[in-house]
Amino acid sequence: MQCSPRRATGPEPASHRERGRGAVVARKRHIAAKRKGFFAEWLEEQELRVLVADDDVVTGTFLKLTLTKLGYEAVVVRNGLAAWQILRGPDPPRLAILDWMMPGMSGIEIVDQLRHENRSVYTYIILISAKERQEGEGLLRAFGAGVDEFLAKPILPGALQAHLIAAHRMLEMESSLRERIADLIAERDAAKAAQHSSLSLLPGSRVQSCFEAILQQVGYDQSLAPKEAGDGAPEFTVYAALVLPNQRVWLDLKMEIGRWVAATLYEKLMLQSTKSEHELCDALGEICNMCQGEWKMALEQEGLKPLTPFTPKARNSLALPPVEGGPSQGALAFELPGPIRVTIFESATVSQDKPLGSIRSGDVLAEPIIAPQQKLAFLNRGTVLNRRYIDKIQNLLGAAPGPRMVPVIEPSPMARALSGPSI
Repeated sequence: MQCSPRRATGPEPASHRERGRGAVVARKRHIAAKRKGFFAEWLEEQELRVLVADDDVVTGTFLKLTLTKLGYEAVVVRNGLAAWQILRGPDPPRLAILDWMMPGMSGIEIVDQLRHENRSVYTYIILISAKERQEGEGLLRAFGAGVDEFLAKPILPGALQAHLIAAHRMLEMESSLRERIADLIAERDAAKAAQHSSLSLLPGSRVQSCFEAILQQVGYDQSLAPKEAGDGAPEFTVYAALVLPNQRVWLDLKMEIGRWVAATLYEKLMLQSTKSEHELCDALGEICNMCQGEWKMALEQEGLKPLTPFTPKARNSLALPPVEGGPSQGALAFELPGPIRVTIFESATVSQDKPLGSIRSGDVLAEPIIAPQQKLAFLNRGTVLNRRYIDKIQNLLGAAPGPRMVPVIEPSPMARALSGPSI
């Protein structure tokens, strides 16, 4: 009389699994060397750990022996709870063969709970069942829970091999998709890091020190405070811009200055009193230009290559046009004596090739425009295009052979609104 193998109640001990894993690897190599054909060659490249959960000793033993002969490491358990613990544990097998009816948890219950968990790695489930369960409502219930494939009893070795090949094909596709998603996320994070690299490479305290150094050169310091409380209210706004094409960053700068502070700055710079608001705005623009130049030098010392496309311009704050779109909050803000409020807005930008007929006023040249015959720069990198420049580019490139594309950087919404009439 033939005795059935001893019934086990859980997964094999870790020491047994480690010894068994070495034997499985050796057997896989032996199979690849001795057997010919598609399955042996395909098997060499696969992850060979399979969870088998079946309370029937004969079926479980048959699956373990068959999988081992095929070169797999079979982790065999006899009840649903043990299978669930393995699938929820660290480094679970990505392929599981589960019996429909088991003590503790049924195969359907395991699949249903597994699919409802937010898991980063997919587990392919083959459900073992009697043939009559694979029809009608049983079929709908199983696939609705998340079963990938059925294996009917009695199990045939050829059918098992076919299901394993289909399972690995599915898992390979899932792994490739997951890797592609990870690459896209990494690219997105790298782009975000690049967008913010300007302020991370040059901390706010360093930027502020650039502006303080210029004010000290002009002769303005903390001791020159407004005479009255209302004199510090910002009445003038100076706008400037700085672009980091390689980092895909556009930086907008706003300096807000009270009238008394503005008049004091004018006197320190020009060594005379101001006679008009126009003169006052010109002086504020020049001081901001000096601050922007100091900031640009600091960025260049960090290995960056900034462009300063616009000459800083000052206006009465009440006359500023509205800004539509773009960041509503500054990436960096600080106050200088006066107070002089400085806010830097950061937004993403990218260089793009525009058709000759699509460029418009305010676009910034990402590369110089070379005259075809003279081989000299007709317009330099960082030039802000206006109507006159666009007409000249069209006349210069309009008759040239090949595609008529112009590499430009589109300005931020704030730049289009505040940089002046040329935009």
